[in-house]
Amino acid sequence: MLDSSGLWINNPKRSWAKIIENCYHIWHKSEKPRTKTAVGEEITKLGVRDVLNTSIIDRRYEILAKKDAATAEEVQFVQGLKNLDQGGKEALFSPFFQLKGFDGCADTPVEVLHVFLLGIVKYMLQSFMKSLPAGVLPEVMARYESFDTKGLNVPSLRPYYLTKHYSNLIGKDFKVALQAAPFVLFEYMSEDKRLVWSALCQLAPLVFQTHIADMDAYQISLRQLVRVFIYHLIKSTAQWVNKPKIHMLLHLADSILRFGPAALFATEKFESYNGVLRKSSIHSNRQSPGKDIGISFANFRNLRHLVSGGYFFNCIANAYQTASAKVLELFANSPSVQKSMGYNAENLDNPIPFKPTVGGRRIRKAKHVTIPSDLTTQLPGHTFKQLPGIHITRKDLLRFKSNQGARLELGQIDHMWEARKERRAKFVVCLTPFEFGGISKFYNMRETRRGGQGRIVGIQDVVSTLNVQHDCHKGRCSIDLTKKKKLEREAIGCYVGEVTHTDNNNYIVNLASLSSVDAHRDYSGVPVEAVDCRKQLRGVHEGLAQWHLAGTKTGPPETPVVVDPSLL
Repeated sequence: MLDSSGLWINNPKRSWAKIIENCYHIWHKSEKPRTKTAVGEEITKLGVRDVLNTSIIDRRYEILAKKDAATAEEVQFVQGLKNLDQGGKEALFSPFFQLKGFDGCADTPVEVLHVFLLGIVKYMLQSFMKSLPAGVLPEVMARYESFDTKGLNVPSLRPYYLTKHYSNLIGKDFKVALQAAPFVLFEYMSEDKRLVWSALCQLAPLVFQTHIADMDAYQISLRQLVRVFIYHLIKSTAQWVNKPKIHMLLHLADSILRFGPAALFATEKFESYNGVLRKSSIHSNRQSPGKDIGISFANFRNLRHLVSGGYFFNCIANAYQTASAKVLELFANSPSVQKSMGYNAENLDNPIPFKPTVGGRRIRKAKHVTIPSDLTTQLPGHTFKQLPGIHITRKDLLRFKSNQGARLELGQIDHMWEARKERRAKFVVCLTPFEFGGISKFYNMRETRRGGQGRIVGIQDVVSTLNVQHDCHKGRCSIDLTKKKKLEREAIGCYVGEVTHTDNNNYIVNLASLSSVDAHRDYSGVPVEAVDCRKQLRGVHEGLAQWHLAGTKTGPPETPVVVDPSLL
């Protein structure tokens, strides 16, 4: 939080034991007569709410308000609460209070799916899309149509759905919209809104980064970007302080420090079992599919416990028993059995480095090219085969016209080849180099420009793929009805809008990309300007003034005091 001088300070950490104590205090206070309003005020004052206990208190107040009109069942309910209060009081509160080793303050991480994607990104995207005139929506759709998804690991792009149904998007849709926002929505934003979205687009890759090489440097960058984003957000309007998820973002760095990358402790992690659910449902007798699915999961759990050497209680022998050594050896010595249960010991003990492999679809005849003379000169005695794509990692696929970094240099792929001599084969890439440019004031991202002679590099020199978009703002690109509309991958004779680029030279490195985060950041090198305390305070007062001018019901109760900037 901010103090009165504009400095970021941390509140004292809450104690789990104190929270439990306060919940018991609220219960004891509710037992006194005529305390319903006082209990509500006490809950707000202490900032604690046990959902189970609060529902019991509310139910008790409703019954007591009926007096003699209460039913026998309701009277018995109140009497049962009195009996529990004398013995077994723990049943009146959340069972988490009795869980040993659990700290509700430290062991409840910030969940990025609901806090970030379905929270902050959702709020901002819906707020902006609602403000757009209806006549602009076809242009937004056309910009989505022209957005280049190479290097983003985005399986599909649905321009119509993203534009028309922005209020019904799910998490993966918000990911796509977030990465495309600078090149789709920035043209329709004011400068203040662009600054907010620019800060959000720089923050998002760090939030979803799955591999952190240097935790100390990562923590510094993440905390700085969070504060910069909140500064621009509050400066636009302080009304955002009403959203608890904005506050939760301040605790994200602590959660990552305790639990690791945020994407790896998402609450939707068990959606990876959808395949098991689907198979169990398909092989069900359709009479009670829910029961069949539950039995399937129970069988898998028991099987895992059995081959792991776990113990079962034998009611007949009245003793704990475990599987024999032969059963344990079946799992320990059989890689096929291990892999069938989702366990791969080789990758855990000795991770095998990924070897480049051929990928992508078959090359169309229009994209077939003759073997470059430079290639035959550089690799004499080889036979060559043009490739549709090359997997440099399990997720990164080099494709035609994708941009890749080779030893901190950027280039666009023209074509890829397999050079074979006798039994040896190597992959080579023919590319057009791109020059390192300045920082775009409009996008706040690194500019790059096509330039230099074509080069041939080995696949071993390729670091990663980068997502690069055309600089349509500088080129003043127009939108025309020139793209054929397809239905089930077949042209249907009508056209939809797309961006017509005025040049083929000026591009922007997409710093909002959620793939190859370190490569995008290292190549771009866009500095993050820290917000000093004076600037922070001015932003807060500007945001309060904007909130007051909006005239909302939840606005500040008083007119914001205008602070002389020279005094800050």
